[in-house]
Amino acid sequence: MTKREVFETLKTHFERTGKLMTSEELILASGQADPKNLIAGRRLFNKYIDLQRGGAA
Repeated sequence: MTKREVFETLKTHFERTGKLMTSEELILASGQADPKNLIAGRRLFNKYIDLQRGGAA
């Protein structure tokens, strides 16, 4: 799973549920993804969610 795929997984979950995906849920959803990509994807999502909430990325 690439960092972009991790980001899309997090974004889709947020859009469907209105809640942030926990680390445990992300690990289960990502399968054997490289931990570096999990971290990078989470960082991309954090920037996205900050912008959605009216903050600065």
